[in-house]
Parts: sequence; C-alpha cells; structure tokens
Amino acid sequence: MSDWNNDCWRTPNNANQPILHLARETFNCRQICLDPCTMSDNPTKAKYFFTESDNFLQQSPSMIYENCWMNPPFSKPAPFLEKMVDWYKSGYVIQAIALLKTGVLHNQSTSKFVEQSSGICFWRSPRIAFIDANGKPKKKADFDCVLIYYGQNVHRFRNSFGRYGIIRCV
Repeated sequence: MSDWNNDCWRTPNNANQPILHLARETFNCRQICLDPCTMSDNPTKAKYFFTESDNFLQQSPSMIYENCWMNPPFSKPAPFLEKMVDWYKSGYVIQAIALLKTGVLHNQSTSKFVEQSSGICFWRSPRIAFIDANGKPKKKADFDCVLIYYGQNVHRFRNSFGRYGIIRCV
C-alpha cells in the first residue's frame, strides 16, 4: 500500500457526476456508514472510515455497518474487494458499492467477487473526472469505470445509477 497517494483518485460528487449522492440515494441514507479506503480528511464524510495507516486489509469487523462505499486503490483492487465482499457475505456490511475500473470484470482475481454482486452500473460518457489528493479535479480518466452493488435494494441502485449508466442486474 506504499503507493496509496500515487493511486489516490477521490470520487467526484458534483452536478455532472453526483456519484456519492447516488450512493447515498441507493443506501437510502444521509451519511455513508463505512469507507474503508479513504484519506485522513475523510472526503466522503463517512461515519466510520479506514485510511492507509489504518489498513482495512488488517481489520476485523467490530460492528454491523448499514452501508459501505469503497473506491479502492485502482492499481491493486482485488484484496480490498475480497475483504469487502467477505464482510458483506458475513453480514457485517448490509449493502455496499465499489467503484472500480471495468477491467475487474475480466480479471481472474476479481471477477469472482463481481459475480457475487447484485448489480453493476457501467458508467457512461463522460468518463469520471476524479479528484486528486489536494482536492483538485484531475483530467477525465482514460479508462471506463463500473459501480458494483451488493445488497437487497437493487431496484434503488437501478433507479439511482441508471440515469448515468447502463445497469446489469446479476
């Protein structure tokens, strides 16, 4: 995880790309409960969060989290996705959304976790314009992204994210 800062692509939440708003809409909440891959200033404003120094991969669940938003380091998403799915399947996370590159759909180390999801949103154009570690917009990503949903409210996921992408329910 030493490349965390070089791999930090904060999630935008603006009029053109209201991604965090859509996640809260899907979760039917005002505040994200858990963000296991965030910065110390907690840009998602999650109630509970883990930074690089907290190392989510070394954590054990200590409570039940109503929802989880995860935008893991894109260079190595597999262990983060595996851990989040494990917490979801074990009942420690009730519902979750992971923002990932579309490559995870065909990657052997991550595709098995994608197959366990309830729904997938293929974010359509324009590509996501992430925010850098200093809070400044980066240029639009040169890759496509998916949002992967785990939970029982797939209809809410479809209604929220369907306005911005193509939805596939699993």
